[in-house]
Amino acid sequence: MTRIKRILSAAAFTAALSAGAAYAQQGLKDVYANHFRVGNILNSGTVNNSGIRTLVAREYNSISMENEMKPDATMSRNGSNAQTGYVQAQLNTGARNILRFCEDNNIPVRGHVLVWHGQTPHWFFTADMSTPSDPGLTPSVNWASRAQMEARLESYINNLFDLIKKDFPNVNLYAYDVVNEAVGECNSRWGARCPGYDFRGAGGVGSSNSGNSPWVQIYGDNSFIESAFAKAAVARDRYFPNMKLFYNDYNEWQQPKRDHIISNILRPLREKGILDGMGMQHHVNADFGGWSSVASCTTAMNMYAALDIEVQLTELEVSLDRGSGQPKWSLQQQADRYKNIFEHAIRLNQRTKNAGRPGVTAICIWTPNDANTWIGSENAPALHNAQNQEKLAYTAVKGLVPQSQWGDGNNPPCCIGGGIAPNTPGYCRVGNTCSETTYGQCTGTFSTTNACPIVCPNPPPAATTGNLVTDGIFSGPSLGQWAFTNISDGAAASAEVRCNEVTIDITSVGAEGYQPQLVQQGIRLEQGKAYRLTFDASSVGGTRTIDAQIERLGGDGVEWGHMYGQRTFTLTTGGNTHTFEFDMTDPTDLNVQLAFNFGVGQNATRNVTIRNVRLVEAGDIVVPCNALPPTAGNLVANGVFSGGELSPWSLANASGGAVAEASLGCNSVTIHISSAGAEIYQPQLIQQGITLEHGKAYELTFTASAVGDRTIDVQLERRGDADKGWEWGYMYNSQTFNLTSDSGQYKLQIEMTDPTDDNVQLAFNFGGLVLGATHNVTINNVRLVETGTTSVSPKQTAPAKKPLMTVRGRTLNVNAAPDSKMKVRVVDMRGKTAARFNTMGSAKLSLTKLPAGRYFVEIKGAGVKNTIPTVLK
Repeated sequence: MTRIKRILSAAAFTAALSAGAAYAQQGLKDVYANHFRVGNILNSGTVNNSGIRTLVAREYNSISMENEMKPDATMSRNGSNAQTGYVQAQLNTGARNILRFCEDNNIPVRGHVLVWHGQTPHWFFTADMSTPSDPGLTPSVNWASRAQMEARLESYINNLFDLIKKDFPNVNLYAYDVVNEAVGECNSRWGARCPGYDFRGAGGVGSSNSGNSPWVQIYGDNSFIESAFAKAAVARDRYFPNMKLFYNDYNEWQQPKRDHIISNILRPLREKGILDGMGMQHHVNADFGGWSSVASCTTAMNMYAALDIEVQLTELEVSLDRGSGQPKWSLQQQADRYKNIFEHAIRLNQRTKNAGRPGVTAICIWTPNDANTWIGSENAPALHNAQNQEKLAYTAVKGLVPQSQWGDGNNPPCCIGGGIAPNTPGYCRVGNTCSETTYGQCTGTFSTTNACPIVCPNPPPAATTGNLVTDGIFSGPSLGQWAFTNISDGAAASAEVRCNEVTIDITSVGAEGYQPQLVQQGIRLEQGKAYRLTFDASSVGGTRTIDAQIERLGGDGVEWGHMYGQRTFTLTTGGNTHTFEFDMTDPTDLNVQLAFNFGVGQNATRNVTIRNVRLVEAGDIVVPCNALPPTAGNLVANGVFSGGELSPWSLANASGGAVAEASLGCNSVTIHISSAGAEIYQPQLIQQGITLEHGKAYELTFTASAVGDRTIDVQLERRGDADKGWEWGYMYNSQTFNLTSDSGQYKLQIEMTDPTDDNVQLAFNFGGLVLGATHNVTINNVRLVETGTTSVSPKQTAPAKKPLMTVRGRTLNVNAAPDSKMKVRVVDMRGKTAARFNTMGSAKLSLTKLPAGRYFVEIKGAGVKNTIPTVLK
């Protein structure tokens, strides 16, 4: 965030401030006093602006500092000791001015932040506390040891808390971000950030390596997080016993990041009793979809709240995105997005209160007005404009709560609006254990009214034998194998898992039935089986309809239009068990999607609750199958894939990361491709032992389709020495075919000018750099028949024992008789001609002008036709 360094002296600052009573007006702090805190930020400059001070004191009952309490501002190398681990804490003039303003006006403070990979001085991480000459060269850094960092971390936290308590004894430090932004994507995997120094961060220095973590460099992983929280908890109990400890992160709604935070940070720390809440930074845009969609944000909010921890939106701003000169979104759209966020927090708290969970306890805006924002004033993300005037967004947020429900958000010293007095009697819940105690003695969730842990109204259903649905009882707290999608186009909804059921909270629906929907993928359905889907469901506020679909997935997502089973159900408020059966007559499918669609019928915005989803086999069925007649003279064995066995065909993945599986249908085989390798033969369907005779002409035909458009390569090739495997590079013929979802017949012809070969391999290749390489393929009725003879003069052909073509580096070598007229064509993996040559006899042809990549080289002439694959580097 942008640093602002305009500073007044303490005397001038004190004189500039008016008494707190001068600010005694109602604002958002009062509107939401019975729901949660509403906060904002100050920095070294804005705290000296009289208009902003008046605005902040009127509207907000939480203040965070933009940069003044980050480690680079609160650590001093002068006074620190590398040998003992002592770290000198400091408060600069800006921090002191802000704390004094908050103390004088009784405004609680959110501390931000103790531990971060960014905006932390480089010397803090070196063994001798010296600044490295080039912190980007990790091997050159004299890194501190883990033991040294443990001592420094404890010293820094204790000294900072002690300093604040001594200099500002009346400040209400009610929450602190202990660790900030520790989760990232390193080497394409979500988890700990990559090790090393962070140069930029959000305000660091340098021009590269943004986001690297020196904490991970020293600790090896994210184990420093637990250590930081444990030390902060001890210091908290000593200096600020009512303060709550938070983990804070951005893009916290993003599914891989969200789930990692829940599983690896929040839940373990909560179980240890050293974490109180999740800080959702919530830097979003004014649209309802896109990268920060309403659906993903509200779903994340629900999932964090379901952990029985406090949720605070710590850095909220809604940008109009004026990066291109004109805003992408309007002030009204901005107002609608702000309204949606506050409204969802209110509704979420209504549910969490009944469940005995804390819910959302603060929403803090990350800019007092449009003129003071780290993302640029042109993006206008605040509730007030540059002149501190209320915008449409402010009016929309304020209008959500009737004035009759407003409260007093002025925060007396203890403990209205979020704080609880240490000796307040009540009940403490840790897991499923509940005991009567006082707040200061509670290490779990404290309540003055709820004496018992929440008891789910419905016990979890018994496990269903053979259930093909994973976690059909929604054991929670996350969706797990389920996914909730809105598919944009105006659909806005969220999902909350609780008490073995999922509730779909629907704000608006799109134009299609699948906007929004709850889905689970990866279900296997076998041809010839009957299946039964059952689930319990109810609606809120009256009847409504939903669709349940069992459907086929394409390689790039859902291929709408092919349903194995589909039905519309009418839900009621009382709830019922719903069921339908269907027969699987299609080929076996390993990646079926089960979808509940909510954008259908009347009353589509009524909320839906679903539980106990089961999909089981209901018996065998007879699949109509008209056997294909055998083809006279077919050289391919079992070309109609009958008899229930793949043999004499085989499926070979040929390593390289290729993963595939074959399933037999009615006179067909389907190749289910999970991943393809870099080579075209990764994976491949092959049959060996075919005989091709010299001087004969042949025609290969087959019928094929794919789930989505894709290409495959078909080859008839020579078998090499048994000890050396296949001799790649000598093809009797090879051709690429473009498949679609419609079944079509394909043809390949060959004239056998080589000597007779009784061990030819027929290969269908599905990998490599081809279109739609992971789309499933169905093949049937493969036939290879003799169509006549060909006249070839032996003297015009290449020697039988030598390859006709070879590629060495960027040179194509052609081996042919001197009087042989040959045509050579180089084809890329999309079937496009990249180069052509004509030659008489043997030749060396240059391929230097072709870009690097994979190609096929074809040669024809003098009765010869051959194709080889090659890679140009």
